[in-house]
Amino acid sequence: MSEFKMFHAPLVMKYVFNFILREVPIHIINLVTALLPNHYVTNRIKGMLMKPFFGSCGKGLQVGRGVIINNPQNLFLGIIAILLTIVMYKQKAK
Repeated sequence: MSEFKMFHAPLVMKYVFNFILREVPIHIINLVTALLPNHYVTNRIKGMLMKPFFGSCGKGLQVGRGVIINNPQNLFLGIIAILLTIVMYKQKAK
């Protein structure tokens, strides 16, 4: 029985908070803008809509069609970042 570990409630609440307030809106934005073409203007619109959910982000963010972003609070982008068909997987921090 000593190997059994209880989950830490604040850690679980933090995960749920990040999932509901960061990941779900990004997937909703992808769903709503899925029919838009992969063009400079529409990529900028998607970038402006997703920008508040990232860890930090510079100017000129473009997010192309088919981009899947998981765990956005750990994503830090510089100036004029362009994301095109990139899959980011969740990784545990050390």
